[in-house]
Amino acid sequence: MVSPSTQAIVSFPNVGANRGDKFHNNTYAPGQGISKITSSVVLSGCTAGSTISLAIFRNGVQLSGISRPAIATSDSLSLSMEDESSPGDYYQAFFYNGGSSQIAIGNDTTLTFFTGTCS
Repeated sequence: MVSPSTQAIVSFPNVGANRGDKFHNNTYAPGQGISKITSSVVLSGCTAGSTISLAIFRNGVQLSGISRPAIATSDSLSLSMEDESSPGDYYQAFFYNGGSSQIAIGNDTTLTFFTGTCS
């Protein structure tokens, strides 16, 4: 659950294909190359009209994000980006709840996920 007016790291407890062992503790560390990173969350408990946001951070700094009003009590957000990564860089997804009630991030891996590929 994400409390009102709070930004929280998105937890991804299931790791699917993890070639090169690059996913750990809700973090993707691709090494050097061009990375394509995608995150999606399905939400419940939203307040219609309140701000919901999803962002991708590199090394603790926001690189990309989407923010908009929630359209209903259940909603979803998706975000995809490319970035040139260096050795030691890491990526994380964060969700912001701008509403007045707690929001749950779903754990259905087909709708809530964090993926990365690096070339």
